[in-house]
Amino acid sequence: MKCTSCSAEVPASAKFCPECGAKIVRKSFCPECGAEASPGAKFCAECGTKLAAPQTAGGVPKAATAKPQPASTKPENTAPAEPANKPDPEWNRFVSERSGREKWKGWSDISSTDWSFILVRHPEYAGKCDKWKQFKSNDWALILCHQPQFAEKCDKWEEFEGIEWSLVLCRQPQFADKCDWSKLKDYEWDDLLKDQPQLAKYRPGNADPDDGATSEFDPTFAGRVASQLNAYMRSFGKHD
Repeated sequence: MKCTSCSAEVPASAKFCPECGAKIVRKSFCPECGAEASPGAKFCAECGTKLAAPQTAGGVPKAATAKPQPASTKPENTAPAEPANKPDPEWNRFVSERSGREKWKGWSDISSTDWSFILVRHPEYAGKCDKWKQFKSNDWALILCHQPQFAEKCDKWEEFEGIEWSLVLCRQPQFADKCDWSKLKDYEWDDLLKDQPQLAKYRPGNADPDDGATSEFDPTFAGRVASQLNAYMRSFGKHD
């Protein structure tokens, strides 16, 4: 160690400097935080711990020579508690799907329209959706075109317009029994039958040829006679 007065090397056991005769001042350290304590201080300036008697002659901090202390009862420093409404890790996966949100506000912040687009691409998030009752018929048409497994949640079948039925049935003809066929216009029928021609039997005016009726009503006398004759010939053929 060195003399604090003349900086001469001083033996560890010396009480006075052999060069200048100055009294050797030993450094002291806080036993709690290890900070260097000012000479004569009774409490640590860093943590407020009460300081013990002067150090050993060798100037070794008391904290280094002290007896092992029992384990502290103070709780260990831990990371701050996470907020209750913390961002879900999955949020970053589709945050760019709609509107480019950057700040997390919770799943309930997603609108029903945004949810319809999300469920089309990520049906695995269905359990997080709280907008099922808020979906409109056009939202449901989009969802069911791509994810028909959610049909049991749909409560807007009666509100579907003809164009929505055409879009859904082009991809999912299994929902034909739920359709109000009277809502479809001719051009919507044309689009539908291009993809699902087997649904032509549901088109109003397309009667079964075996029932004796013509596909269109002919108000003329000749038309009625021809219709009756055709029906008679079909009936005769059945008994032949």
